[in-house]
Amino acid sequence: MSYKNIILQFKLVLLLSIIFKISYVSANLTSQKPHAPIGIMGDHMHKKGEWMFSYRKMQMDMKNTQNRNMSTEMDMIGAMYAPNDDVTLMIMTNYLKKTMDPMNMGNMGNMGNMRNNGLGDTKISTLLSLSSHGYNNLHINLGVSIPTGNVEENMSYSMQLGSGTYDLETGITYNGQGNKLYWGGQIKTITRIDGSEDYKFGNQYSLNAWGIYSISNKSYGSLRLGYTEWKSINGEGSTLEAASMMAPPNSANSGGYRTVLSLGLNFLNFENQQIGIEYSTILDEKLSQGQMEMQDMLTVGYQIALK
Repeated sequence: MSYKNIILQFKLVLLLSIIFKISYVSANLTSQKPHAPIGIMGDHMHKKGEWMFSYRKMQMDMKNTQNRNMSTEMDMIGAMYAPNDDVTLMIMTNYLKKTMDPMNMGNMGNMGNMRNNGLGDTKISTLLSLSSHGYNNLHINLGVSIPTGNVEENMSYSMQLGSGTYDLETGITYNGQGNKLYWGGQIKTITRIDGSEDYKFGNQYSLNAWGIYSISNKSYGSLRLGYTEWKSINGEGSTLEAASMMAPPNSANSGGYRTVLSLGLNFLNFENQQIGIEYSTILDEKLSQGQMEMQDMLTVGYQIALK
Protein backbone atom coordinates (compact mmCIF):
# COMPACT_ATOMS: atom_id res chain seq x y z
CA MET A 1 0.00 0.00 0.00
CA SER A 2 1.44 3.36 -1.03
CA TYR A 3 2.50 6.03 1.46
CA LYS A 4 -0.02 8.45 -0.09
CA ASN A 5 -2.93 6.06 0.46
CA ILE A 6 -1.89 5.42 4.07
CA ILE A 7 -1.82 9.19 4.74
CA LEU A 8 -5.30 9.59 3.20
CA GLN A 9 -6.68 6.79 5.36
CA PHE A 10 -5.29 8.28 8.56
CA LYS A 11 -6.69 11.69 7.63
CA LEU A 12 -10.05 9.98 7.43
CA VAL A 13 -9.51 8.43 10.87
CA LEU A 14 -8.73 11.89 12.23
CA LEU A 15 -11.88 13.36 10.68
CA LEU A 16 -14.03 10.56 12.06
CA SER A 17 -12.41 11.02 15.48
CA ILE A 18 -13.42 14.71 15.48
CA ILE A 19 -17.00 13.77 14.58
CA PHE A 20 -16.82 11.06 17.23
CA LYS A 21 -15.95 13.60 19.93
CA ILE A 22 -18.37 16.40 19.07
CA SER A 23 -21.46 14.31 18.16
CA TYR A 24 -24.32 14.33 20.60
CA VAL A 25 -27.33 12.04 20.59
CA SER A 26 -29.93 12.03 23.34
CA ALA A 27 -30.94 8.40 23.06
CA ASN A 28 -31.46 5.74 25.71
CA LEU A 29 -29.77 2.81 23.99
CA THR A 30 -28.93 -0.57 25.43
CA SER A 31 -25.52 -1.14 26.99
CA GLN A 32 -22.86 -0.89 24.33
CA LYS A 33 -20.44 -3.62 23.38
CA PRO A 34 -18.01 -3.74 20.47
CA HIS A 35 -19.23 -4.83 17.08
CA ALA A 36 -17.28 -7.32 15.00
CA PRO A 37 -14.16 -6.03 13.20
CA ILE A 38 -15.09 -3.27 10.76
CA GLY A 39 -14.43 -5.54 7.77
CA ILE A 40 -17.41 -7.77 8.70
CA MET A 41 -20.92 -6.86 7.49
CA GLY A 42 -24.22 -7.94 9.05
CA ASP A 43 -22.52 -9.05 12.27
CA HIS A 44 -25.03 -7.75 14.84
CA MET A 45 -28.70 -7.04 15.38
CA HIS A 46 -30.52 -4.13 17.02
CA LYS A 47 -33.33 -3.69 19.51
CA LYS A 48 -36.82 -2.63 18.44
CA GLY A 49 -36.92 0.92 17.05
CA GLU A 50 -33.15 1.35 16.78
CA TRP A 51 -31.44 2.73 13.69
CA MET A 52 -27.79 2.50 12.77
CA PHE A 53 -25.95 4.38 10.03
CA SER A 54 -22.47 3.48 8.88
CA TYR A 55 -19.70 4.65 6.58
CA ARG A 56 -16.66 2.62 5.52
CA LYS A 57 -13.62 3.53 3.45
CA MET A 58 -11.67 0.62 1.99
CA GLN A 59 -8.37 0.57 0.07
CA MET A 60 -7.11 -2.68 -1.49
CA ASP A 61 -3.92 -3.19 -3.52
CA MET A 62 -3.42 -6.12 -5.89
CA LYS A 63 -0.79 -7.36 -8.35
CA ASN A 64 -0.65 -10.02 -11.08
CA THR A 65 2.15 -12.26 -12.33
CA GLN A 66 3.17 -9.59 -14.87
CA ASN A 67 3.71 -7.14 -11.98
CA ARG A 68 0.80 -4.94 -12.98
CA ASN A 69 -0.59 -3.13 -9.94
CA MET A 70 -4.30 -2.63 -9.38
CA SER A 71 -5.90 -0.45 -6.73
CA THR A 72 -9.51 -0.51 -5.55
CA GLU A 73 -11.02 2.22 -3.39
CA MET A 74 -14.52 1.78 -1.98
CA ASP A 75 -16.75 4.23 -0.11
CA MET A 76 -19.63 2.32 1.46
CA ILE A 77 -22.67 3.67 3.24
CA GLY A 78 -25.24 1.58 5.07
CA ALA A 79 -28.34 1.78 7.22
CA MET A 80 -29.96 -0.70 9.62
CA TYR A 81 -33.39 -0.62 11.29
CA ALA A 82 -35.03 -3.03 13.73
CA PRO A 83 -38.86 -3.21 13.52
CA ASN A 84 -38.69 -5.63 16.46
CA ASP A 85 -36.09 -7.40 18.59
CA ASP A 86 -35.93 -10.45 16.29
CA VAL A 87 -35.60 -8.72 12.91
CA THR A 88 -33.09 -6.15 11.67
CA LEU A 89 -33.28 -4.73 8.14
CA MET A 90 -30.15 -3.56 6.33
CA ILE A 91 -29.28 -1.75 3.10
CA MET A 92 -25.80 -0.99 1.78
CA THR A 93 -24.45 0.64 -1.35
CA ASN A 94 -21.01 1.78 -2.43
CA TYR A 95 -18.98 3.92 -4.78
CA LEU A 96 -15.93 2.28 -6.39
CA LYS A 97 -12.78 3.61 -7.98
CA LYS A 98 -10.53 1.08 -9.74
CA THR A 99 -7.19 1.81 -11.40
CA MET A 100 -4.59 -0.41 -13.06
CA ASP A 101 -1.01 0.40 -14.08
CA PRO A 102 0.05 0.53 -17.76
CA MET A 103 1.10 -2.77 -19.30
CA ASN A 104 4.41 -3.20 -21.10
CA MET A 105 3.62 -4.51 -24.60
CA GLY A 106 7.27 -4.80 -25.71
CA ASN A 107 7.92 -3.21 -29.10
CA MET A 108 4.33 -1.95 -29.11
CA GLY A 109 5.04 0.29 -26.10
CA ASN A 110 2.89 0.58 -22.98
CA MET A 111 -0.81 0.02 -22.77
CA GLY A 112 -2.35 3.02 -20.96
CA ASN A 113 -3.77 3.11 -17.47
CA MET A 114 -7.16 1.52 -17.01
CA ARG A 115 -9.64 3.39 -14.85
CA ASN A 116 -13.21 2.74 -13.87
CA ASN A 117 -15.30 4.42 -11.22
CA GLY A 118 -18.94 4.69 -10.30
CA LEU A 119 -21.75 3.20 -8.23
CA GLY A 120 -21.39 -0.45 -7.22
CA ASP A 121 -24.09 -3.04 -6.53
CA THR A 122 -26.72 -2.43 -3.82
CA LYS A 123 -27.40 -5.00 -1.10
CA ILE A 124 -30.66 -5.37 0.82
CA SER A 125 -30.68 -7.83 3.71
CA THR A 126 -32.65 -9.11 6.67
CA LEU A 127 -31.08 -10.42 9.89
CA LEU A 128 -33.28 -12.94 11.70
CA SER A 129 -32.56 -13.92 15.30
CA LEU A 130 -32.34 -17.65 15.99
CA SER A 131 -31.13 -17.46 19.58
CA SER A 132 -30.38 -14.65 21.97
CA HIS A 133 -29.34 -15.72 25.46
CA GLY A 134 -27.34 -12.97 27.08
CA TYR A 135 -23.75 -13.68 26.12
CA ASN A 136 -24.50 -15.92 23.14
CA ASN A 137 -26.36 -14.76 20.04
CA LEU A 138 -27.07 -16.46 16.72
CA HIS A 139 -28.79 -15.01 13.66
CA ILE A 140 -29.43 -15.73 9.98
CA ASN A 141 -28.26 -13.37 7.21
CA LEU A 142 -30.60 -13.34 4.22
CA GLY A 143 -30.37 -10.82 1.40
CA VAL A 144 -30.18 -9.98 -2.27
CA SER A 145 -27.64 -7.98 -4.26
CA ILE A 146 -29.13 -5.75 -6.96
CA PRO A 147 -26.88 -5.08 -10.01
CA THR A 148 -26.79 -1.28 -9.82
CA GLY A 149 -23.07 -1.29 -10.64
CA ASN A 150 -22.22 -0.56 -14.26
CA VAL A 151 -20.77 -3.34 -16.45
CA GLU A 152 -18.45 -2.08 -19.21
CA GLU A 153 -18.02 -4.08 -22.43
CA ASN A 154 -14.39 -2.99 -22.83
CA MET A 155 -13.32 -3.64 -19.24
CA SER A 156 -11.73 -6.77 -17.81
CA TYR A 157 -13.59 -8.87 -15.26
CA SER A 158 -11.48 -7.53 -12.40
CA MET A 159 -12.17 -3.90 -13.38
CA GLN A 160 -15.97 -4.18 -13.38
CA LEU A 161 -17.95 -2.13 -10.86
CA GLY A 162 -20.77 -4.64 -10.48
CA SER A 163 -21.49 -8.33 -10.89
CA GLY A 164 -24.08 -7.83 -13.61
CA THR A 165 -26.35 -10.33 -11.87
CA TYR A 166 -28.95 -10.50 -9.12
CA ASP A 167 -27.29 -12.44 -6.31
CA LEU A 168 -28.76 -14.30 -3.36
CA GLU A 169 -26.69 -13.81 -0.20
CA THR A 170 -27.22 -16.16 2.73
CA GLY A 171 -25.33 -16.78 5.92
CA ILE A 172 -25.29 -17.40 9.65
CA THR A 173 -23.51 -15.34 12.31
CA TYR A 174 -22.60 -16.13 15.91
CA ASN A 175 -21.45 -13.72 18.65
CA GLY A 176 -20.19 -14.70 22.11
CA GLN A 177 -19.05 -12.63 25.07
CA GLY A 178 -16.98 -13.14 28.19
CA ASN A 179 -15.56 -10.71 30.74
CA LYS A 180 -13.01 -8.89 28.57
CA LEU A 181 -13.13 -11.17 25.56
CA TYR A 182 -15.62 -11.19 22.68
CA TRP A 183 -15.65 -13.70 19.85
CA GLY A 184 -17.69 -14.60 16.81
CA GLY A 185 -17.92 -16.34 13.48
CA GLN A 186 -19.76 -15.92 10.21
CA ILE A 187 -20.41 -18.19 7.21
CA LYS A 188 -21.72 -16.56 4.03
CA THR A 189 -22.52 -17.65 0.49
CA ILE A 190 -23.19 -15.62 -2.67
CA THR A 191 -25.25 -17.43 -5.32
CA ARG A 192 -25.43 -15.80 -8.76
CA ILE A 193 -29.01 -15.92 -10.00
CA ASP A 194 -29.57 -14.09 -13.29
CA GLY A 195 -28.41 -11.08 -15.25
CA SER A 196 -28.24 -9.40 -18.65
CA GLU A 197 -24.58 -10.20 -19.44
CA ASP A 198 -23.11 -13.09 -21.44
CA TYR A 199 -21.28 -14.32 -18.36
CA LYS A 200 -21.81 -14.79 -14.64
CA PHE A 201 -19.22 -14.57 -11.90
CA GLY A 202 -18.85 -17.82 -9.96
CA ASN A 203 -20.58 -18.44 -6.67
CA GLN A 204 -18.62 -17.34 -3.59
CA TYR A 205 -18.22 -18.82 -0.12
CA SER A 206 -16.63 -17.16 2.89
CA LEU A 207 -15.83 -18.09 6.48
CA ASN A 208 -14.67 -15.63 9.13
CA ALA A 209 -13.75 -16.10 12.79
CA TRP A 210 -12.66 -13.32 15.14
CA GLY A 211 -11.70 -12.51 18.67
CA ILE A 212 -11.88 -9.10 20.37
CA TYR A 213 -10.10 -8.11 23.58
CA SER A 214 -11.00 -5.14 25.79
CA ILE A 215 -7.94 -2.88 26.08
CA SER A 216 -9.93 -0.29 28.05
CA ASN A 217 -13.57 0.71 28.52
CA LYS A 218 -13.51 2.53 25.19
CA SER A 219 -10.99 0.64 23.05
CA TYR A 220 -10.78 -2.93 21.80
CA GLY A 221 -8.24 -4.87 19.75
CA SER A 222 -9.31 -7.54 17.27
CA LEU A 223 -7.81 -10.49 15.40
CA ARG A 224 -9.68 -12.03 12.47
CA LEU A 225 -9.03 -15.00 10.21
CA GLY A 226 -10.95 -15.08 6.95
CA TYR A 227 -11.24 -17.62 4.13
CA THR A 228 -12.92 -16.88 0.79
CA GLU A 229 -13.40 -19.22 -2.16
CA TRP A 230 -14.88 -18.31 -5.53
CA LYS A 231 -15.84 -20.53 -8.45
CA SER A 232 -14.99 -20.02 -12.12
CA ILE A 233 -16.80 -17.52 -14.32
CA ASN A 234 -19.54 -19.03 -16.48
CA GLY A 235 -19.45 -17.82 -20.10
CA GLU A 236 -17.32 -15.06 -21.60
CA GLY A 237 -18.24 -11.42 -21.78
CA SER A 238 -15.12 -9.26 -21.76
CA THR A 239 -12.97 -9.09 -24.89
CA LEU A 240 -10.32 -7.03 -23.13
CA GLU A 241 -9.61 -9.82 -20.63
CA ALA A 242 -8.00 -11.84 -23.40
CA ALA A 243 -6.64 -8.91 -25.39
CA SER A 244 -4.79 -7.44 -22.42
CA MET A 245 -3.20 -10.83 -21.65
CA MET A 246 -4.23 -10.40 -18.01
CA ALA A 247 -5.72 -13.87 -17.97
CA PRO A 248 -6.32 -16.70 -20.40
CA PRO A 249 -9.36 -16.12 -22.68
CA ASN A 250 -10.89 -19.25 -21.14
CA SER A 251 -12.98 -17.87 -18.29
CA ALA A 252 -12.89 -21.28 -16.60
CA ASN A 253 -9.42 -20.25 -15.37
CA SER A 254 -10.91 -17.79 -12.89
CA GLY A 255 -11.57 -19.62 -9.63
CA GLY A 256 -9.47 -19.59 -6.50
CA TYR A 257 -9.32 -19.16 -2.75
CA ARG A 258 -7.69 -16.77 -0.29
CA THR A 259 -6.90 -16.85 3.43
CA VAL A 260 -6.48 -13.46 5.12
CA LEU A 261 -5.27 -12.37 8.56
CA SER A 262 -6.63 -9.06 9.87
CA LEU A 263 -5.67 -6.89 12.85
CA GLY A 264 -8.03 -4.17 14.02
CA LEU A 265 -9.05 -1.62 16.63
CA ASN A 266 -12.53 -0.50 17.71
CA PHE A 267 -13.14 2.73 19.63
CA LEU A 268 -16.44 3.38 21.45
CA ASN A 269 -18.03 6.59 22.66
CA PHE A 270 -21.39 7.98 23.91
CA GLU A 271 -22.78 4.42 24.11
CA ASN A 272 -23.94 4.73 20.48
CA GLN A 273 -20.90 5.38 18.27
CA GLN A 274 -17.99 3.28 17.12
CA ILE A 275 -14.92 3.85 14.97
CA GLY A 276 -13.16 0.84 13.53
CA ILE A 277 -9.92 0.34 11.66
CA GLU A 278 -8.61 -2.95 10.27
CA TYR A 279 -5.52 -3.96 8.30
CA SER A 280 -5.60 -7.22 6.30
CA THR A 281 -2.80 -9.20 4.68
CA ILE A 282 -2.53 -12.51 2.83
CA LEU A 283 -1.65 -15.77 4.58
CA ASP A 284 -2.38 -18.10 1.68
CA GLU A 285 -3.76 -17.68 -1.82
CA LYS A 286 -4.31 -19.97 -4.79
CA LEU A 287 -5.46 -18.43 -8.07
CA SER A 288 -5.89 -19.60 -11.62
CA GLN A 289 -3.32 -18.18 -14.03
CA GLY A 290 -3.35 -14.42 -14.61
CA GLN A 291 -5.67 -13.29 -11.80
CA MET A 292 -4.85 -10.33 -9.59
CA GLU A 293 -3.23 -11.30 -6.28
CA MET A 294 -4.25 -9.35 -3.19
CA GLN A 295 -1.35 -7.59 -1.43
CA ASP A 296 -3.07 -5.87 1.51
CA MET A 297 -6.20 -3.98 2.48
CA LEU A 298 -7.03 -1.17 4.92
CA THR A 299 -10.57 -0.49 6.12
CA VAL A 300 -11.76 2.44 8.25
CA GLY A 301 -15.36 2.91 9.38
CA TYR A 302 -17.75 4.92 11.52
CA GLN A 303 -21.05 3.69 12.99
CA ILE A 304 -23.73 5.58 14.89
CA ALA A 305 -26.89 4.13 16.45
CA LEU A 306 -30.07 6.15 17.04
CA LYS A 307 -33.42 5.53 18.65
